[in-house]
Amino acid sequence: MPLVNRKREKAKPRKSFQFWRAEEWIRNWTTGQFELWNKFWAEMLGTLVLVTVGNASIAQNQAQYHTAAFLDINLAYGLACAAGIYVAARTSGGHINPAVTISQLLLGRMNIVQAIVYISAQILGGFLSGPIVYLVYLDAINWLDPDQLENRRPTAGIFATYPTDLYKSTLPVLFFDQCFATIMLVVAINAVLDKRNSVPPMPAVPLLIGLFVVMIGLSFGVNAGYAINPARDFGPRLFSAIIYGIDVFRVGNYYWWIPIVAPTCGAIIGGYTYLLFVGTYLDDLEEPEENKPKQ
Repeated sequence: MPLVNRKREKAKPRKSFQFWRAEEWIRNWTTGQFELWNKFWAEMLGTLVLVTVGNASIAQNQAQYHTAAFLDINLAYGLACAAGIYVAARTSGGHINPAVTISQLLLGRMNIVQAIVYISAQILGGFLSGPIVYLVYLDAINWLDPDQLENRRPTAGIFATYPTDLYKSTLPVLFFDQCFATIMLVVAINAVLDKRNSVPPMPAVPLLIGLFVVMIGLSFGVNAGYAINPARDFGPRLFSAIIYGIDVFRVGNYYWWIPIVAPTCGAIIGGYTYLLFVGTYLDDLEEPEENKPKQ
């Protein structure tokens, strides 16, 4: 029998072997099932960036000068805040601060479940910053505090805020300090986020918020280091208790609760202050032309 002529089929291109398609695997694992899961990780990572960079700047300054250079730390915290917001903004809104989250909750902009998820993520991010900074600057910490007997001051201040040693501070003054500083911060944040206002381009907003943090640090930082963020203080303070002992909660006449409660009160007051004195007035104004949708 004659051989049957068959058309040769074109060889299909061979797919290159990929041992681990990481991006696809991670995307399938983290998306589509539980939206709050994505927001949790975004808030955790954004807060981790904020607190790690900020506290590392304190450690670096102490290692170099045996005292913290205030301007350097303010700039580092401002840039770290901007970076943290950029990380989380698209996914979760970039709160990276439990006080801001509680303020949004009480203004009716999120529900209680979302708030719990956000705050848990933020505290976790702050806590995880502790071992990172500690390991990076372990040699410097041991050099600065070789005896390790008394709560390792000043290096305990790398991780959490404490009342100044320059003069005697009272708890009511320290509470008002943290509360009012957070009011100023939240009013400014609301001003640049309110679309009815003459808001800047959204990509510039995190940088502006970072500058607001620098502003607060330059004017409200000397009394106790301007925590203005419970996750920035309580998270790494929990880690520092593992290293330095329970005294981190006793120093300053049990000051530790003020960086939690005072910024939270300040954020709530700040949110309603902006709404009362500016936001309700903007309701009666025509929306700026640049903010109107194009036809």
